[in-house]
This record gives sequence, C-alpha cells and structure tokens, in this order.
Amino acid sequence: MLDGKSEYDTGRLPGLDAGGGAAEPPWTVLVADEDPRIHQRIHQALGQRLLLGRPLRVLSACCGPQALSLLAQNQDTAVILLQADPGSIPPPETLLELDVTDCRSSADLTSERVVVIFNAALDAFQSRRTISRGRLGLLRLADASSQLVAPQPLRKFAREVLRQLHAVLQLNANPLPFQGSGFTATEQDGEFLIWAATGCFDGMLGQPPEAALSGHLLKHLERARNERTSFFAGSAYYGTYCTRSGVRHLLYLDAGRPLDQLDRELVSLFYGSVTQALENLYLHREIRETQEDVLTTLGGVIANRSGEAGSHGRRVSDMAGLLAHKAGLSRAEVKLLRLSAPMHDIGKVGIPDAILFKPERLSPEEFEKIRRHTDIGFDILKNSRREVMEAAVIAAQQHHERWDGRGYPRRLKGTEIHIFGRIIGLIDVFDALLHSRVYKHAWKLDKVLDYIRAERGRQFDPGLVDLLLAEIDAFMEINNRFTG
Repeated sequence: MLDGKSEYDTGRLPGLDAGGGAAEPPWTVLVADEDPRIHQRIHQALGQRLLLGRPLRVLSACCGPQALSLLAQNQDTAVILLQADPGSIPPPETLLELDVTDCRSSADLTSERVVVIFNAALDAFQSRRTISRGRLGLLRLADASSQLVAPQPLRKFAREVLRQLHAVLQLNANPLPFQGSGFTATEQDGEFLIWAATGCFDGMLGQPPEAALSGHLLKHLERARNERTSFFAGSAYYGTYCTRSGVRHLLYLDAGRPLDQLDRELVSLFYGSVTQALENLYLHREIRETQEDVLTTLGGVIANRSGEAGSHGRRVSDMAGLLAHKAGLSRAEVKLLRLSAPMHDIGKVGIPDAILFKPERLSPEEFEKIRRHTDIGFDILKNSRREVMEAAVIAAQQHHERWDGRGYPRRLKGTEIHIFGRIIGLIDVFDALLHSRVYKHAWKLDKVLDYIRAERGRQFDPGLVDLLLAEIDAFMEINNRFTG
C-alpha cells in the first residue's frame, strides 16, 4: 500500500466529464506487489492519463490475501498486475489458460512500458467484453423478438415493445446501467396519441407526444414522423413505421446513458423485428375481422335457411357470450364463443326444405333426418384448423347433447360436453322458446323459465341454469334489442 491507502484514483472524478456531464466510469485495475516502489512507479507512469478514453482507478495490494479481498469487493476489475518470483512463473500453456497478456521483469517496468502494458491489457479486456455483450445481446434480441410474434391487442403489443427494448439494452456487462424512459404513439384520426409509456413518461397514456417532449427532442420526433425515418440522436432513438394500411406509429426511447455501437445495432435489429411483427399483427387483425364478418353473415344465412328469424344468430351469439362471461370464462374464450355461436345450426343446410319448413309435427323418420344436422355441421367444419372454426365444430356437434346423457349425436353426459356446447345448448333453447317458428308460437317468458327450471340437471347444466335465472333481465335486454 502507499501511504496506508489501498486505492488511488489517477483520473478525474468517476461519472463526470470535463463539462460536468455523464461520462463512462473509470477502469478498475489492481496492482498486487509487496514492493511499494512498484506501486509508486505505476502511479507516476499513469498520472492523469486516459486509457481508451476512460480514467483509471488503481487498487493497491501488498499481499495475496489483501488482493483477494479487493477483488471480491471490486468484481468489475479489468486488469491485474501481479508480482511473481522468477522461478515460479508458470509454463506458456498455463499463462494462456490464465489469460496472461504480458510477463516481464519489474526492472523493465519503465513509464512507457507501463502505459503500453495497461493499454494492451485494457484493449483485450474491452474486446472480450464487447464479444460477450454481443452474444448476450443477440440472445436477448432473439428472446425479445419471439415475445412479439403472438397475436395480441395493439396496446399490449406497444407495452411489450418497450419492455423488450429495456431487456435488450439492460446488458450486465455494460459499464453504465440502463435507466431509460420512452413511449410509443399511434395515429388515430390524424392525431398521434401515446399508447404505452415507461420511466418518466408513466401516466401520460392518451396524451399527444407534444405533452411529453419539447425543444430539440420534439423536433427530432417530428422529423422522424414527417420523413418517416428512424435515427439516433444523442442517447435517444426516434423511430417511425407506417403499416400497409396507412396507420403510422412512433417510438421514442431515451436510454439515459450514451449508446455505444453495439447498443445501436441491437436497437436497430430489434426495431426491424418490431416493424415486421406489427405488420403481421395488422394482417392477423384484418383476417380475424374478415372471419367475423363472414361468420356473422353466414349465421344470418343459416338462420333464414332454417326458417328462423334472422336475428336468432345475433341473439344466441350475444347471450352465449354473456353467459360465458358469467360462468368465468376468459375474455378470449368469450369472444371465441360469440364468434362461433351463430354457426351451431350450419348442418341444417343439408336438411330438405320439406322437413325444415313443415308446420305439422315431424314423423319419427323425419325427426331422425333433422337430428343429422349436428353430424352434417361437424363434417362441414371439421377440416379447418382455425381456432374459431374449431370452436364452431363444437357448437355445431354438441348443442343438442344433454346433461343427463340422453342427447345426440354422441350421448355425452355432464362435463363430457364442452362448456361451449353446454352454453349454446341452453341459450339456443331459451331463444327458440321465446320466438315463433313455423311449427310453434312464441312462449311467454314465465312459461319459458318454468321449462328451463324443470330441465335443470336433466337437459341443461344446472350451474348455467342458475346463472341464467339470476341474470334474466340482462338476457332479456339482449333479446329485446334484436327482436322486432
């Protein structure tokens, strides 16, 4: 040690550059030698030098235990200058294994040689660290990109973009921590509004970017928006993307520290993944909306083909969705059921008109033929692997199964019947009884509810019956909305 100290900082104050702004922290190096003259020689040689653009923080140890203690307390140590007896220098293969970059006599440690040795060692350390950060960055980039692939709501996607950008830039090997702030904004009716935010922009959802930025920062963002370009400026990234449908999105991210070349390359690569994922998200939404339109239209066609009022499919769809919600199904499941419910009678396209529109009671043979519509519907839909069509298969095949196992076509019992089949089975009967058909008049509500209660635990899932009866006003509001 020198003057009883174990640390000597040869540079300026850590974290401050000449202008008082943020700067990279000093290199931490350890000199372990029992000869105080070696420590003094190194300190004099390094002086106020900057190596690779950064000052030095030199730790001094006069013995092995003290060196180990300092290393345990300073795990960011980049270089170790270690004393070794001439007779104890290990063979070349061991030096390579220990990552020794130079080995020479203390008599050769001139001021010039000290600077050369430390500069070379720090350069080698920085190169290895950059490679390590690059590998870690690519792994995080791959993981972050994979999180954007799954279809999800646009707002959730926007939040995920910010979260994954943080993960990409939060590399442990980076000497400065990532303390970024940012937001994404989406164009709506000609105006950009913030959809997701982090850091100092938390709480600004729904506001325009002008409320978040000002001065040159806002000018940079306006340039990105107007020129439809993406670029770095200082510690910030400004990105813009326009979908094929013409919707523009903005991204602003201030890392809170200087972005080195690796940081910028990772952000650029990740933003490329974001734009592709966003395009896929819009394409998926367009396909989903087209499916919804087709299913709704087809449901109306089926209802008319079956001799039912055209709004039967709409009522069954909305009431099934309400019952599914009351039964605790997830929002995604409720939406899936609402979309697929109008398809429950698609098999009736294969039933002769003479049977479908017969006003008199059906003969046993005719009833057997109309029962086949569940299998016909299954055969029509079974080959699709789309999630909504798979749900429609369940609706078409199982909506005439009974809780007591006496239904058709497969005589499923209790929870063997999919929850979609149980819900649609109850709602289909409830709606059919409330409305006129070619073979019957509409029933009064009291009579309908008496029938539902009587079939609780027999034809219908008792738990679902209880939910329907408890919320009957809400179900009747849907019925009245689509009646007349």
